[in-house]
Amino acid sequence: PEGHTLLEQLRYQFGWRTLDRSSGVRTRFVSMDQDGYRGVRWIYTPEGGKAEKPCLIFIHGGGFFGGDTLTVENQCKRFAELADAVVISVDYPLSPEVKYPVAFHMCCETVRWVWENAGMLGVDRTKIGISGDSAGGTMAVTVTLWDRQEGIGCISYAGLIYPSVVWDPDINPVEGDFEGFPKTLIMTAEYDYLRPECELFTKILQDAGVSVRHIRYGGIVHGTFDRLGYAPQVEDMLRERAADFACL
Repeated sequence: PEGHTLLEQLRYQFGWRTLDRSSGVRTRFVSMDQDGYRGVRWIYTPEGGKAEKPCLIFIHGGGFFGGDTLTVENQCKRFAELADAVVISVDYPLSPEVKYPVAFHMCCETVRWVWENAGMLGVDRTKIGISGDSAGGTMAVTVTLWDRQEGIGCISYAGLIYPSVVWDPDINPVEGDFEGFPKTLIMTAEYDYLRPECELFTKILQDAGVSVRHIRYGGIVHGTFDRLGYAPQVEDMLRERAADFACL
């Protein structure tokens, strides 16, 4: 559009608004500061159910420069309902205005925050998972590696939706040490340029002895997870992930 920068036009491509298919899920948020930058943690809690619920930390996609938590809000709420789990969606600052590793640190500190505040959040500390789509899936992989390398070990599940795992030599998640990586579910799209990376990553996890399952959805493209209520595969992705998460 006239009068908008290239970055604004690119960001406009992200942000599909979906249909809310959930019921009985309470929404609130808390602000956070990281390296001098402000972020938000959106908290989705289903009413009733277990007193101490499992928790899934979700990181939205968008190539690290786009996307937002509103795009995946209804997916997070629906998952919370299906899994009877607390879902925490991280609204992190975007590149290029905010450089790496601020967003990464913010996601890591969210994991630590959930661990330290499990009682206040109504969370079962033995059942903390992490998930994300696209760039968010990439971040979920690197945060889980950080969790292991730092000796925290609180992440017990990874749900990855078409993540990119092959980057440059300095930031290349696929070259990490995946021994002891938690139970993982990888979901890919048939028509996705990242699909070969995900298939390679599945093999790497298998070779490392990780409990991993890979589901490839036919007939969809990269970014389809944004379209809850329009693409029926998204509802199935949420149900499959909820069932998988419940088996921790």
